[in-house]
Amino acid sequence: MGGVILILGFLSCGTLAHGWAEHELNKQFATEGIKVPAFLYGYEYVKQYGKGARSGDRPILVYSDQSGVTYKYLAIEYGVANAYFKKTLPTKTIEITYLRSNPSKARVEKWYSSSAGVELGMGVFWSSMCIFLISLLFKAYRKGFATAPDSNLRPEAAP
Repeated sequence: MGGVILILGFLSCGTLAHGWAEHELNKQFATEGIKVPAFLYGYEYVKQYGKGARSGDRPILVYSDQSGVTYKYLAIEYGVANAYFKKTLPTKTIEITYLRSNPSKARVEKWYSSSAGVELGMGVFWSSMCIFLISLLFKAYRKGFATAPDSNLRPEAAP
């Protein structure tokens, strides 16, 4: 039981930390993000592993910051570009948001989907499960683990 609680504790801490970092990054993009036009540079094949992974071509975008420095950005939030999207994507206007403090950190807000809410919710859920199991363990410890009376444990001598 202690191992399960320990695993749930680590799982909840990791999920909460990752969700909070994502939330803070979203706030940073909202406050100091600068929107500029981006242009399609080409595609890069990205290999993904695991269940539900989609390998394929992802768009590479080019944008310039306020000082004129040009950056390349692999738009992983776009997903795999199939033949139809490869024809239509070059004709679309793309707006990219980069951070003023770190111009190489960018994302396309229109394509981006934040997972902060889900991760924070799951972290709270795992934390509450961990607290619930600790309370059950504490109650069992306070009552004592052996609940059978002594008379049932020893056979009585026959008369």
